Amino acid sequence: MDVSKKGFLKKDYDIFYIKDKKSYEFTYHFHDFHKVVIFLKGVVHYIVEGRGYKLEPFDVLIVRNNEIHKPEIDSDFIYERIVIWIKDVNLIQEEENIDLLECFKSREGAMLNLLRFGDEMPQGLHFIIEEIKRTFKKDDVYGKTLMRKALFIQLMVYINERFLAETDTNSIKKYASYDQTIQKAIAYINANLKNELKVETIAESLYMSKYHLMRKFKKDTGYTMHSYILKKRLIYSKELMRKGKSAYNASVEAGFGDYSTFVRSYKRLFNELPSKLKNKNRFEGSRFSFEHSNKEELDI
Repeated sequence: MDVSKKGFLKKDYDIFYIKDKKSYEFTYHFHDFHKVVIFLKGVVHYIVEGRGYKLEPFDVLIVRNNEIHKPEIDSDFIYERIVIWIKDVNLIQEEENIDLLECFKSREGAMLNLLRFGDEMPQGLHFIIEEIKRTFKKDDVYGKTLMRKALFIQLMVYINERFLAETDTNSIKKYASYDQTIQKAIAYINANLKNELKVETIAESLYMSKYHLMRKFKKDTGYTMHSYILKKRLIYSKELMRKGKSAYNASVEAGFGDYSTFVRSYKRLFNELPSKLKNKNRFEGSRFSFEHSNKEELDI
C-alpha cells in the first residue's frame, strides 16, 4: 500500500470549520504538520499508527506530524468538525513560557491521541467551539482573523492542560481498538530506525514467526512492514535535515546503507530531491504568518 504525504501548510496554523455530507476516501498518509480534530457530529473511525478510534461527539483527536493515519467516514451521515493544522515550529508563549505544542510532544510515548469528555462538553471548550463556528458562519464578524488567533491560543492552552493532566497511560485501552503485539512492533521500529531492522529480529523479540507477524501487521495497519519502515526512515531523515543535518548524514542516521537508494526513495515519496529541502530551510521563518494554506487534497 502506498503511504503518501497529503496537503501542505504555508503558515504556522490554520483553522477550518466543516459541516458536510460527502464521500471521502483516504489512503494511509501523513503530514509535515500536527493536526487537531474536534469531532461534533457524524460516523467516523480514525486509524492512527495502527490504533483505531471510533469518534464520539465532542472528542478531541490529535495527530502528530508524521504519524501515519487515515479517517474512515460514513458518507450517509453529516460530518461536522473543527480541524486545526499546526506547523511544528516554535509556538512558545513567552508571557508564561507555555509551549502550545507540548501535547504533541509529551504524549508520544503514551500513544494517547484522544481526549473524551462524554455527553457533557466542558463549558470552556463549548464556548471556544461556538465562537470558532461563528467566525465561519458570519462574514461580518469584526476582527475575524485576530479573533481566530485568540481562539486558537485559548483552545491549545485548554487542550494542553487536559492532555497533560491525563496521567493514566492505560486510558488508551478505553478509547482505542488495537493489537498490543503490533503496537510493540511499531514502537520497536520507531525506536530503532537508525539501526538495521530485520523482520526476523522484530518477530523474535515478540516471540512470533516472521510470516505470522508480517500477515498480522498488514491486516491490522493496512501496510507492509517493509513499506512502514521505509516511510518512517524517510520521514525521520527529513526531520534531521530540517534540524541542519546534511542529506548524506541524515540518510545514514535514518538507517540507509546506500545513499543513491535514499535519494531515489526520498524523491518518490516527497516528489523533490533532498537538496531542495535544504534550500527551503534557509528561507523558512517560525513566526505567525497569515498566508493562505494550500487546500488541495485536504485531510479535513
